[in-house]
Amino acid sequence: LERERRAVLLGGGHLLAHGGGRGRPAGFVDHALNRLRFRAEHEHLRGTLFFKLLNDTMVFEQRAHAIAYRKRVLSADRKPGAKQPRVPTLVCLDDVSIIDALGGTRVRVNKNSGGGGGGDD
Repeated sequence: LERERRAVLLGGGHLLAHGGGRGRPAGFVDHALNRLRFRAEHEHLRGTLFFKLLNDTMVFEQRAHAIAYRKRVLSADRKPGAKQPRVPTLVCLDDVSIIDALGGTRVRVNKNSGGGGGGDD
């Protein structure tokens, strides 16, 4: 899998990767960390606090794109005995949901109320 990973350089010199040597995943918008805007005096927090919190969280236009990406990474060929690849947390803009790194928990936020909620589906 390592030979198929493509690196994405983030501000502050941090390096993240997303799987698949077949180019940019369909519907991929950006890494969540890159979507944040900071005041100049707080920019240093991107590479420290927010990198730790968001790490390699990826943002997708649609939930279907995020699920397809997850399946692609998990089904990629790997050497016998190699650990299963880690899939990052995926954020879906169309239904404002989050698919956690384990893939089992899905949180949906009601767009109208701005509140939390959700569950598995």
